[in-house]
Amino acid sequence: MTTNTDQTAPIRWYKTPVDKQAFRALLEKKDGPGLFLVAVTLALLVNFGYLAYATLGTLWSYLFFFIYGSIYVLSGMAAMHETHHRTAFKTPWLNEAVNWISGFMLHKEARYDRWRHLQHHAYTLYEEQDPEFFTARPPVSPWVLPFATALFYPRELIIPFVHATGKRPAYIDERINDKQWQDIVWSSRLFVLGVVALVSWSILAQSWLPLVFTLFAPYYGGLLATLVQTTQHTALAVNNPDHRTSTRTTYMNPLLQFFYWNMNYHTEHHMYAAVPFHALPKLHQLVKHDYPEPSDGFVNTLKEILPAAHRVRKAPQDFIRVQLPEHS
Repeated sequence: MTTNTDQTAPIRWYKTPVDKQAFRALLEKKDGPGLFLVAVTLALLVNFGYLAYATLGTLWSYLFFFIYGSIYVLSGMAAMHETHHRTAFKTPWLNEAVNWISGFMLHKEARYDRWRHLQHHAYTLYEEQDPEFFTARPPVSPWVLPFATALFYPRELIIPFVHATGKRPAYIDERINDKQWQDIVWSSRLFVLGVVALVSWSILAQSWLPLVFTLFAPYYGGLLATLVQTTQHTALAVNNPDHRTSTRTTYMNPLLQFFYWNMNYHTEHHMYAAVPFHALPKLHQLVKHDYPEPSDGFVNTLKEILPAAHRVRKAPQDFIRVQLPEHS
């Protein structure tokens, strides 16, 4: 296992050789696929939101709110993730607008979360360097995942309020320069203004519903997204410069893959992050000969990784060792 003692040194990641001409074609950014996903998601949210409202006071309302919240969080998470990389749309302002809005939906200030996520890509599952390391090495048992949103989202909501003060916290190290920090500060202030606006709307309307459809949605709709995100890295190797050992590709059903913006091809995404989401299935065909066999199905993957994550929590050396192709 390779370690990286210099926390600022770039990691020399293994990359599967790809035909240059075929790869270049995959890098083309488009507006159409992202706009289609956003339009379908908005239509479904309006539909199930209306059904939840229309059936208030009945058991049906709970079902429709659960469906609404599940789409809200999973699609928001995938949209924010892809726009972090500025590959979701060809038009730059679309990337930034969807990035900020989807972040707000999930209690995340987009500018800081983008920095944090790009650090995750630079140092995937390297201890002390990957700010998202906790998702692969949970400090608590994975069996508490149904309650994870109650722990995760309040913390995320507090961060923009801290940043909005303009006082630089200790965890904002030198990797964030002064210009980036100012962008984070002003984006955080806009975030706080948005929260105040929603709370004011709820007070003026004398109704919880404006908050139920927005700020509360991650709490009742976050379970599916949490479980889907768990498939990315959980219980895999750490401190290893080969994404194939630390990141998991999972075959998922078309509906889940649609709302997840093809991020089930997660090893491909980490190895070649510049490839837009709509081209990941084609990239998979180019590189799968050099990858471990993908996990077969969302439910089957959870059956494998949840017990493994529990073992890793007690014995960190007991991670899942993937079988790489013999020619690697």
